[in-house]
Amino acid sequence: MLILDKNIRKMKKTDISKLHDRLNGQFLDVISDILLLSYSKEVMQDLVSVQNTSKENFIEKAKDIIPLNFADSCYEGYLDIYKKKWNYLCFTEDERTGYESISFYKDKVLIIGIAGSDKSVEDWIDNDARLLIPKGNLIPTQFKIVGQRILGIIEEYKQKNNGNMPKEIIITGNSLGGAVTVVAYSEIYHFALLNNIEVSALTYNSAPLRIEYIEDLLLNKNQEYKHLINEVETQKFLDGVINLINEDDLLNNILYIFIKNIENFGHIGKYLIIENMGHLKDLELIHYAKEHINVEPIRFLTVSKVQTLEYHAKNMFEDSAHIIRKSIRGKVIQRVEKYNEAVTILDKIRGGIIGTGIGDYYGNKKIGLTDASKLTMAVAKGLIKEPDDPLISIGEEIIEWHALDRQYIGNTTNIAIKNAIETGSFPTGAKNAHQILNNKTAGSCSLKRCLPIALMYEELDIVITLAGLQSNMTHFDSRVKEACQLYSWLVYNLLKGQSKKQALHDIFSSHLYYGQYKNMKLDEIKGSSYVVETLLNSLALFNITENFDDLINTLAKIENAQEIGSLCGGLTGLYRGLKTIDFKYREQIDIRIELLNIAGNIFDERMKKH
Repeated sequence: MLILDKNIRKMKKTDISKLHDRLNGQFLDVISDILLLSYSKEVMQDLVSVQNTSKENFIEKAKDIIPLNFADSCYEGYLDIYKKKWNYLCFTEDERTGYESISFYKDKVLIIGIAGSDKSVEDWIDNDARLLIPKGNLIPTQFKIVGQRILGIIEEYKQKNNGNMPKEIIITGNSLGGAVTVVAYSEIYHFALLNNIEVSALTYNSAPLRIEYIEDLLLNKNQEYKHLINEVETQKFLDGVINLINEDDLLNNILYIFIKNIENFGHIGKYLIIENMGHLKDLELIHYAKEHINVEPIRFLTVSKVQTLEYHAKNMFEDSAHIIRKSIRGKVIQRVEKYNEAVTILDKIRGGIIGTGIGDYYGNKKIGLTDASKLTMAVAKGLIKEPDDPLISIGEEIIEWHALDRQYIGNTTNIAIKNAIETGSFPTGAKNAHQILNNKTAGSCSLKRCLPIALMYEELDIVITLAGLQSNMTHFDSRVKEACQLYSWLVYNLLKGQSKKQALHDIFSSHLYYGQYKNMKLDEIKGSSYVVETLLNSLALFNITENFDDLINTLAKIENAQEIGSLCGGLTGLYRGLKTIDFKYREQIDIRIELLNIAGNIFDERMKKH
């Protein structure tokens, strides 16, 4: 295969900065505006080349064609384009297939925005429904014509620019338009190489497509252009595709859940998960995008609207199944029945990982993240690297953190890691630390970092065993191991859908010490570095608080709350899910993008049934 799974990867933070710096910082704003305008059809054909249209005239023209709330956003995009001195090139459409795009240019850069699906029959049946078919020749009709349309747009550019080619072409699209964008990019990649044109594709919540289709397309282009792309050019091709994903977006969840179970079906290139409602505050990346049945920009989406999208999506799959042959129809319906359960698990995993960071941050009185968050990340990365035998890779990640960070590190953990490096064995390092510290190694560090284990594995015996083994890497005391195993058991039951009351009762109610959690009052909860007290107080806090508002208000009243903060934050986020966590809390976590990436990877591995 030309395109391997290892080439499909999350974006790094440096990639985000590079995106923001493109075109003097206008890159994403301009592309989002052009993409927005690709949906405005007849309105833009009449008005887009006129730079001083009033809002009243624009809205009047738009009212019978697109909903007014979307028309208002279109007008804002329309103004932005001309303020930044971009030149209108053309509006291209194909009535037979439903294809529509709009193109602008400036400084030898050509940007082509491809619209996603609307409510037309051409889009729903000839394109969206066919995306669900894993194999065969019945492909979306827009795939078949987009290559020639893009070449036609390039020809129009040449006519308006004295026969000169653009130096750069950026193709962009949302939803169905995102998948069509990837096909368009693949269609002209050889053309761009041979004409020394830089070409890239930036998609928003792209619909997934059959990777084998793109592989076949590239092989055909090799023959057509008599140019076999080499390894460097192949990697450049993969790097040229970036998909911006809203964390709550319907298609993002489908990509994780519905499509990944179908062989060779997915999104090509790098992808970046961005925050709910389109926020990425530190770089102020704003983008607009229209969903299949929602015509508002993503930045205006609320949780309730996302849930509405998910409901309609289920109906969409049911309807689409009627045009798919019976053997596939059954599989489609079966996957739809599992869809909501898998979305819930993904949301809980994301909530648990982000919740750990939030609880850590507020438990540490907003000073910053401690070893609770950083070592949770280290354990997660180790699990993701070697899910079937993770202890060595977990150790490598812990050592790397110790070398580069080690802020807030506990004495037991510090001595154990140093001894592990010297002896080449983590258990030996932990035992040596136990002796050096006169058997006083019952700290809570290994408890604070063990959350990812129960999030990744579906077998309880694996969860319990690994929780104990990762604890023994730095903490020799048996009480620490027991605390890690009990906490992981609680996480396991919550992820399986048990209520908070039932999960706590089943595991801890009969325990001589931890069973006290249910009788503890708020003024009795305290911070402690002793693992037994840490777990007890975390259970009591989790039992009393209902949501993150409760948790954060309570943490502000407790001294030395960082240990119980991170543990209870992880439990609350897991139990309630990411969608219930207010963005005002999430935005305080400067590594939230990396945490979301880790959560997504944990979910991917969990779905592989390790």
